[in-house]
Amino acid sequence: MVIVGAIMVFFGQAFFRYVMGLLAAMTGFLTIMYFSSLFGWLNATWSLITLICIAVVVGCVCGVLVFLSIPVCIGLLGVAAGFFGASTLFAVIVATTGYDALWLLITMIVLFCIMSGVLAFKFSKGFLCFGTAFVGGYMFMRGTTLWFGHYPSEMEMWQMMANGTDVVLGW
Repeated sequence: MVIVGAIMVFFGQAFFRYVMGLLAAMTGFLTIMYFSSLFGWLNATWSLITLICIAVVVGCVCGVLVFLSIPVCIGLLGVAAGFFGASTLFAVIVATTGYDALWLLITMIVLFCIMSGVLAFKFSKGFLCFGTAFVGGYMFMRGTTLWFGHYPSEMEMWQMMANGTDVVLGW
């Protein structure tokens, strides 16, 4: 996330197809692995190896398909921006009100992804600049906080501010 995020922020337009192809490949791979784990198909060694191979193939196919189609790249960027925007807004809602309903999160993600995807297609050039900066910045910062640790997430920071607690960093 740190490397891809930094490339998206500073060189988003120049490496747009490569970054979006990589993002699609990662998404395809992780989707197969997530559902395999969800259904309990990763318990045996043979099934784990088989599903990793299938996930790699699916990820490569998704990456190549997105790389070859600029409109799909822009749409995927819009959906990713909508996902990150909805997640951030949901974190603010949870931190300020304490209302933590799964249906609200899912509804917000679906609506934001659709709206952001439509905006991406309608204003492709302008959205390209905004989307790569937003998604890249979020990925870079989130990757940095996961890598170095001792840094609160946006939800934790909002809860601290809502409760009047000072934000204290570990180091």
